[in-house]
Amino acid sequence: MDAGALRGTAELIAENSRWEYDDLPRTGGGEVGCCINVWTLANGLWLGANVAPLTSWFSEHQQPDGGWNCEMGLGF
Repeated sequence: MDAGALRGTAELIAENSRWEYDDLPRTGGGEVGCCINVWTLANGLWLGANVAPLTSWFSEHQQPDGGWNCEMGLGF
């Protein structure tokens, strides 16, 4: 895909898309699930979005074994 076709996409997402959970910006605060956040992080980086606030989610939610689990925090 031509990179020019995506120009402005990150800004549109930032302006118009929020998580249902806590009404946080899509690339700013993170969702409750690791799987969702890793896709958001990867897509945000690909689009050139500022995903710095989302990166802290991973260090804050890392499990004792060093990994992240999609079931984390869901009561399983």
